[in-house]
Amino acid sequence: MVAAQAGRFVVAGAKAAWKNPLVRTAVMTGGSKVVKLASDRIPDVYRSRSPIIAVTGLAGTGKTVLIHRMCAPNSTDMPYERGSLLVEKRSTRMGTYGMRFRIIPGGDVAGRAPGLRQHFHDDPVDGVLHVVADGLASLRPDDPSGVPIDADLDTYRARQRENEVIDFRDTAVHIASLVSASTRPIWLLVAVTKTDLLHPDMAADIVANYYSAGGHSPFADELRLLRRKVGEGRLTTSTMPVYAVAEDFTYRGETLPTRGTDGDRDARLEEFRTRLRHLTGQIT
Repeated sequence: MVAAQAGRFVVAGAKAAWKNPLVRTAVMTGGSKVVKLASDRIPDVYRSRSPIIAVTGLAGTGKTVLIHRMCAPNSTDMPYERGSLLVEKRSTRMGTYGMRFRIIPGGDVAGRAPGLRQHFHDDPVDGVLHVVADGLASLRPDDPSGVPIDADLDTYRARQRENEVIDFRDTAVHIASLVSASTRPIWLLVAVTKTDLLHPDMAADIVANYYSAGGHSPFADELRLLRRKVGEGRLTTSTMPVYAVAEDFTYRGETLPTRGTDGDRDARLEEFRTRLRHLTGQIT
């Protein structure tokens, strides 16, 4: 009986208060602020659970193949055809988390400039995956590399390494803009692909001393320059080896045989996926 009377008293008091326009306005204003705060936070929460990652790199380094293997590890249909002309979109999920990849075309194609503009300036991504291949980028008929027609494999690789530096220098301009406009630290992961073609000791040396910020090479110089330009604390950089498929590399009759296996490939891909999850904050 006492509880019922107390309940009726509370309801009556609430109705009386609601008739007061000042109280009603305060409640409605406060409610709208709560709704707005929640709606503002929803995109941030979604982005933290499913970040957008730009994938950049020279044409032929294997960007699409790597991301395809990341997103569809059991697929036997690999995208080996010609280079992409427009930004490609791929996504993968791991439970309640995921990643959304935006593969920016390499080379001098129409879709590269608008792709960089959209994903580094207009609708900025959360991080950057830059793909290199130690000069073993596949040469495409529609993408001249400046390599002499009679060049051997060593000459070809040397020229492609130079092209990688030029490509990264151009990409670094957009990364710097991305970092400057962001209110949070941005990360950059350099993926050294096609490491199945190298002796393990050589692959480890290339990762540590050629493509890392602490290395000694034209690429390392560009990476350090980017870090100095944006501020060491605002850009996290790391480098690691990976390969998406174990296959030989052939150039004008010269062949580098693969040393990879499906088991080793899958293990490296899992390590690579874990590194991405660390960088995106999905795991600590």
